Amino acid sequence: MFKIVIFSDQTLDFSSWATWLERDFEITHVTQVESLAAVLDTWSPNVFIYSEKSLNLDTIARLISNRGNKAALGWVVIAHQYDLRDELKSFESGADHYLLFKTPTESVRARLINTAKKNSPSLAKSQVGSLVQLPQNRETLTFDEIGLTLSNGALKIQGEIRSVTPTQYRLVEALLGHANTPLSREWIRENVFKNSRLSLRSIDAQIAKVKKAIPELRGQILNLYGRGYVLKPSRQKALA
Repeated sequence: MFKIVIFSDQTLDFSSWATWLERDFEITHVTQVESLAAVLDTWSPNVFIYSEKSLNLDTIARLISNRGNKAALGWVVIAHQYDLRDELKSFESGADHYLLFKTPTESVRARLINTAKKNSPSLAKSQVGSLVQLPQNRETLTFDEIGLTLSNGALKIQGEIRSVTPTQYRLVEALLGHANTPLSREWIRENVFKNSRLSLRSIDAQIAKVKKAIPELRGQILNLYGRGYVLKPSRQKALA
């Protein structure tokens, strides 16, 4: 299995990525340069994800270049928001990709796998099955008079793009695609989180994060005792 080390200042919460990263990668997360140097030297990851609010690419590039005869390491910069100078500096420093945190999950996953395969050809040959799963084509989903729209990885309300994590997007997509139908926590874990080791109580926490990120849905996402969660239009807040 490929290995990924994530280095960040914790401004971005990468825990929402774990549910899909863990299907293809072993993951470790560090926040100190000293710890990163040790991990790169002893753990030998295949891909390195770098994300800080203020990018310090010179330090990271030197750290990677000083690995001597170690195996090639692909690395990816994940930015909070787009900055042309940061993008150009990333490629100048040797990064394979410069991506935004809100890039659709499927795109990030495909790029990480491709980067790992290019830098670890012998390990890539041992991988079984298709590594890249294409997203399903689906029409734009809309909901209620609040004007919520889901399309191609973007969530909009009244035409305004809202910043949500990939996990939050998938949760809203599942609820919206099954509006008025209760979804059990077990169903959500299997279909949204791909049957990960996520606890059922953690699903409650993820739903709470969706409500916080999209306050317009606080009254529309209902917890039905013993049945799970359901998305109801504002004019139908109770089950018949």
